[in-house]
Amino acid sequence: GDILSAGDYQWGQVRSQDMMITLQWLYEHYPGNQSQMLLDNMNFLHEKGLNWEDWYNKAAYFGQRMNEDLNSLKAVAVVRRFTHNDSLIQTAMDGVNWTMTYHGASSGTILADERLVGLAPYSGSELCTSVETMYSLSYLYGALGTNYYADRAELAAFNSLPAMLTPDWWGRQYMEEPNQPYAQNLSETPFYNTNSWGQTFGLEPNYPCFGDNALAHALLSPGTAKTILSGGNVTVSCTTGYPFLHTLSYIVTADAPMDFYVRVPAWAGSNSSVTVKFNASTPISPDPETGLHKVSLPEGTSNMSYTLSSIVRTEARENDTVAVYKGALLYALDVTNTNTSTLPKPYNDPSTFYNESYAPPQSMDWEYHNTSAWSYAIDPSTLGYHEPNDTSSYYTLANPIFAPGAPPGYITARACEIDWPLFLGSVPGYPPTGDAKKCLGDVKEVKLVPYASAKTHMAELPVIDLSS
Repeated sequence: GDILSAGDYQWGQVRSQDMMITLQWLYEHYPGNQSQMLLDNMNFLHEKGLNWEDWYNKAAYFGQRMNEDLNSLKAVAVVRRFTHNDSLIQTAMDGVNWTMTYHGASSGTILADERLVGLAPYSGSELCTSVETMYSLSYLYGALGTNYYADRAELAAFNSLPAMLTPDWWGRQYMEEPNQPYAQNLSETPFYNTNSWGQTFGLEPNYPCFGDNALAHALLSPGTAKTILSGGNVTVSCTTGYPFLHTLSYIVTADAPMDFYVRVPAWAGSNSSVTVKFNASTPISPDPETGLHKVSLPEGTSNMSYTLSSIVRTEARENDTVAVYKGALLYALDVTNTNTSTLPKPYNDPSTFYNESYAPPQSMDWEYHNTSAWSYAIDPSTLGYHEPNDTSSYYTLANPIFAPGAPPGYITARACEIDWPLFLGSVPGYPPTGDAKKCLGDVKEVKLVPYASAKTHMAELPVIDLSS
């Protein structure tokens, strides 16, 4: 078998909460008359693992440098489940807030390449970071019920993760950047522990890696669920174009009256509504903590429509830049490109290629080279959303939906090119600020599209006043 090293032991300490989750499942479902032993083992893992509640306090978090594993975001909520220490609820929120404030990407993931690196838009995020961020935030919502966690889980799921995959899912990035006008072999790597091929798409561009009679739709998306509640069998089917369109249609069949909950994202407007067939539309009144809105449904089959209202909004980023959102989607400047492909390369020897029989023919390595300008500043006051003609829940989304030009809806803004230097002569650095930020040419209208559909993109754009 494998021989454990000191590094493996440290890795186990960092991820001790994942073993606790397994033990908690056994404790709740199949304790086998060993409940106390399972609890003892949870406590042992907590005592010998890294104690994340000690890290997520102001003195530790702001007083020293430390590498962070993304699994830690859910750690204190895992511990609270068997210690019942409610002070950990605030500790969990502090951990997520501080991480997202000082290291979060506009796409919902965390800027980290084996270590936290701040907010520089040329800093990258690993694919595994997106996945673990989604899992940790989903776990936190399930364990603590705070709406903020579900919103952030959707942000990563609909922006960061699909941006790192080719539309056919045969190629992926190891590292992805918020400002990424090209995805090619770089002249110099801006990353800590990733080679110059890490932002290309391919096989291995770097390292290969509620109550008992109620049901809730928390992370919104199309799908079908079948379950058994205290009143009997329940089937729920949801048809929607979410997150691109904001109407969700439900067919709920239940053996007995039940409560059905829908989650209301924090960005949803006050004129969002729910309509059950043959009844008048009612405004939403979500729980202020969980964001869940209750709909009481009768026995039999009910048809329900849930409509969320949203507006274009911006979030301030580093160096007088903004990220642009509508609903759960981040929108980015669409930088046009050409691409080239080769047979897959070994991540540790990218000057060579695997032979043709190594992987299925669909598996190729890709570089994307920009063919349009990327160094734009925008006037946020000119942002405007352009919706498709059909915004119903039955709108047929393209497949694959995150292919270039596939998602419905886009945003336009007035913009101009500025003098924007490269970091290490390789990737877009911090943009100029103040008097150094000047238009180099004419003002024009630019198009912003859902972030994940633009493999070459600029998501954190400098702000400029073009009113004159």
